[in-house]
Amino acid sequence: LLTLTPTHHPTTFLTSTSSTLSLLSFPLNLTLRTFPGSPQTSSVSISPTSDLFLTSDPLTFKLRSLKSSATISTTKTNINGTTAFDNLGTIFVLATFPSKGDICELSLYDVRDYNRPFTKFKIDEVRFCECLKLNSGVSVSKGVEIYERCRGVSGSQLIEFNEKGTRVLIKFRGGYAVVLDAFTGEFINVLTEHVEEWNDSITVA
Repeated sequence: LLTLTPTHHPTTFLTSTSSTLSLLSFPLNLTLRTFPGSPQTSSVSISPTSDLFLTSDPLTFKLRSLKSSATISTTKTNINGTTAFDNLGTIFVLATFPSKGDICELSLYDVRDYNRPFTKFKIDEVRFCECLKLNSGVSVSKGVEIYERCRGVSGSQLIEFNEKGTRVLIKFRGGYAVVLDAFTGEFINVLTEHVEEWNDSITVA
């Protein structure tokens, strides 16, 4: 399966397959650069303002640059996940989705200090159910059921920031989504309107 990810350069794309990750120029039909050590890349996120980009590889997050095949920074994890930049390109998030315990763990980084996160959040069952009950009137027992439905194989989730970078949206399989305050981790909302099938149209204001 070939995946094309546009860069902020209008004529270049990152191409990802099960075994390679490359920078491709479409007008020239030329591979400008390959990035070694990227088998089974499941997530690619490109900064909207610079040449930085993130990849989620098996048990590894990597911060890279379109200008070099070398890796800038590597973060090891015990489970696969996904990544995203905010719209200003100043913050990025690494998200993992454990098979037990909390359904999601998020680490937020400043691109100027990418070696350690400046904050971490977890989507835990108690706050998830409290938010769902407050906003939608869903009982705690039903909330627990929905919480467990959100748990899924890595790669079935998506994450994005709103335009101002103040909120972060985590989309789960089944169409569920959670909106958090990007600075405090406070629950803003749990969205359950699209429960029957994955809905990629959910966005955060």
